[in-house]
Amino acid sequence: MTNGRRQAIGVGVALVALMAAGGCGRDQGEGSPAERAAQYAKGLQAKVTLDGTMAHLQKLQEIAERRLVLGAAPWRRSRFGINL
Repeated sequence: MTNGRRQAIGVGVALVALMAAGGCGRDQGEGSPAERAAQYAKGLQAKVTLDGTMAHLQKLQEIAERRLVLGAAPWRRSRFGINL
C-alpha cells in the first residue's frame, strides 16, 4: 500500500469513529421512539409524490441506457468493486 492510501484509510477510520462516538447530535424531541418514527414516516409520505418518483426513475433509466450505449458491461468492475 502506498503512504497516501494508508493515510486516506486512516482518515476514513478516524471520521467513522468520531461520528460513532458523537452520534447525530440532534434533539430527540418529545414522545416515544415509536411515536417519533410514525411522525417521521407521515412527514416523509407527504413529501414523496408519484410524479417526483417517476421523474427520478426516468433519470435512472436514462443513465442505464447511456451506460449500455457506451458499452459499460455490468460485470466489469474496478479494483474497488465499483462498476466502471
